[in-house]
Amino acid sequence: MKVRDVLPVVLMFCCACAHAEAMLSIYGALGLAVRCKSNATPQGASRCGIGATPNAYGDLGLWGIEDLGSGWQAHFNIEMAFEPDNGSLSYADTLFGREASVSLVTPIGRFDAGRLHTLGTAAEPLVRADPTGGGGSYLETLWPGLNTGNRFNNAIRYRFKQGSVFGHALMGIGELGTLRSTVGRTVGAAIGYADGPAYVVAAYQNNHDKNDRVNEVASIGGHYTFERFTLHGAYLHAKREQGFMIGAYGEPLAASGLGLGANVPSVGGFSTDFVLVGITYPIKPMLILRGALFYAESRDGTLIATEGGVQRSAYAVLDYALSKRTFVEAGVDWNRWTGGWSGFWGSSAESGVAGPGNPFRNGFSTRTSISLGLRHDF
Repeated sequence: MKVRDVLPVVLMFCCACAHAEAMLSIYGALGLAVRCKSNATPQGASRCGIGATPNAYGDLGLWGIEDLGSGWQAHFNIEMAFEPDNGSLSYADTLFGREASVSLVTPIGRFDAGRLHTLGTAAEPLVRADPTGGGGSYLETLWPGLNTGNRFNNAIRYRFKQGSVFGHALMGIGELGTLRSTVGRTVGAAIGYADGPAYVVAAYQNNHDKNDRVNEVASIGGHYTFERFTLHGAYLHAKREQGFMIGAYGEPLAASGLGLGANVPSVGGFSTDFVLVGITYPIKPMLILRGALFYAESRDGTLIATEGGVQRSAYAVLDYALSKRTFVEAGVDWNRWTGGWSGFWGSSAESGVAGPGNPFRNGFSTRTSISLGLRHDF
């Protein structure tokens, strides 16, 4: 299904609801950039093409709210993701792959249900700590999500906020799981503090795949704003059983854009320690620099090998505001994966290009890319 096929329906829905008492908002982002990357095939070729900007893919969403009185509210949120270079849907051709949820706000907190993401999982501290708010500038620097995932089907969540303290708890049963079974189930919880320039949140998450193998994650992250700049930081510890199958149901820990999509078992059983440090620095009111360094050490194996390995990444994104909603974006990112992670960049699994040897490791250990594009938020 193409985005152009559903846009008329979405816009008609907006018009129909605009006269109702409930408040309805349409939002999204669209960015296109020219990007060149090294080691894009098993043969070491470089590639240049048009795709998303460093800090935004294509997305379109509808958000609605109705006041029910006495502190009660009803909400809904549906959000699609699409590839801005060709208009095709992301998330395995799922129409509302980013989120599809209904919510009820009560005097004791908020309850959400549907396809939910981020809040209440171990991804929350990483997303909140990252200077771009999403884990990096491209899929190459979104790989920390391999430890946490960020979207879960058939999920319920509870949220509360009391003064400067807030908390979130989530349970997702995936496509084939049940409340009485741990198969395909994800549970997570987060607790945080936000006051003035300080923001910090800690979380725990437990995933079971379709064979009931386990992945556990604990994380903490946040940021602090000084007079001229903001510092960001996060730490994550994850441990998974050998053979844990990513992406089996409800996208637990999937990263299909990296060639590690549904039903791909972990070659090694391993534990990982991950650290993020970053900065947001307004050079001028209309010119902002965002950058981060990632470091992760995996012991006893990786997703693609039975030996441990190290992942290093760095990115910088420069945003120049032409208006409140339109930005010129320039980005550079660098990755070096060694040990049990070596050979992944440009491999047949990552690039889709045939080559001899192990399809997950017949590439290179390093990749560098640069990009320049235009983004519009609405």
